[in-house]
Amino acid sequence: MPKKNTNSKPKQEKGILLILILLVIFASASFWEALKLSPRIKTKQDLADYYGITRKTLNKWITHFTTINLEEFKKIRKITFSDLSQILNQLGRVKENSQPLSKKEIKKRCETSDRVLRENISEKYCGISLETYKQVNIFPPNISKKILSHIGV
Repeated sequence: MPKKNTNSKPKQEKGILLILILLVIFASASFWEALKLSPRIKTKQDLADYYGITRKTLNKWITHFTTINLEEFKKIRKITFSDLSQILNQLGRVKENSQPLSKKEIKKRCETSDRVLRENISEKYCGISLETYKQVNIFPPNISKKILSHIGV
């Protein structure tokens, strides 16, 4: 008596799951933004210029605000499409209502003091710890937006 092939259903489920994952990736805004920016952003300096920051600040952002290993990031010469997509997703895209902001700009927009700002920084609401806040002077768009939102702007 021949055995029935019981493996066809799991293979079909894996195929459907793969298709769904690919659809989600293609539909994500960061993917399309990365696709649009990839001809302009090829190097780390291009990426720093896109955000209007220095390479040193970019390295701090990679350390504190992304899952990318800084030592590996320092070794690469060209930014791959997948790295660019991941970075844009984690740091945010520069738009009219979402800009990298310095502590001074955040204080000005919130009309508050540095002390009040420090007291209101929390990982839960702003996405950064107080220690990270002390080490970084300019914040990526996603974090700037969270801080402004939490403080009430």
